Amino acid sequence: MLSVPSAAIHIPFFSSRFFSTLYYLALVCDDTLIQERLQLRPSWRESGSSDVIKRMIRFNRLLKEHAATMQPPMALYDTSNQSIRETAEAVAPMDT
Repeated sequence: MLSVPSAAIHIPFFSSRFFSTLYYLALVCDDTLIQERLQLRPSWRESGSSDVIKRMIRFNRLLKEHAATMQPPMALYDTSNQSIRETAEAVAPMDT
């Protein structure tokens, strides 16, 4: 079971000291798609094991449930019904 503190989640990044403002975008999808996508990766990536898939699904759920309370907050983009091209085109102009 994934335990998330009730306080906002803080994700520290080394590069944050070099920029005045950081924006984060998390690409998420349906749990079944995570499993399918991880299993389709080449075996040398070792991402198709049940342990890796379970961890990635938990992390995906954490992002979906807590992105708004993270510090800084994260924007979410659901790739479930998008092609790679559509996803790239949708997130590329996200510079603010």
